[in-house]
Amino acid sequence: MDEVLNIEQVAALLSCDATTVAEHLRRGLLPGLKFGRHWVVPARAFFERVNALAHEQAAARRDESKRARTPLAYQVQPVTGGKRGRVRPVLPSLTDTVYSPASP
Repeated sequence: MDEVLNIEQVAALLSCDATTVAEHLRRGLLPGLKFGRHWVVPARAFFERVNALAHEQAAARRDESKRARTPLAYQVQPVTGGKRGRVRPVLPSLTDTVYSPASP
């Protein structure tokens, strides 16, 4: 028979507050069953879900780092006379977009 965890045990494993665990259980982010007023978390399902979440978040971080390597829309040029090592971005000019207010 698999071990069953309560909210306080799950909170201790995740190093967070019991209210956070309860919210994740209510939203379905963590597996659990509610008996009366108390949540019961099957240990095996919990560890499988945490493992799956770790893989999902690692994949998202890898995708995010790939997107961070794409060229930026502006150029960075060093500023002279400022703080040492400080670089300010040079943004595109606004003259590319023509704004004309409505004529009366």
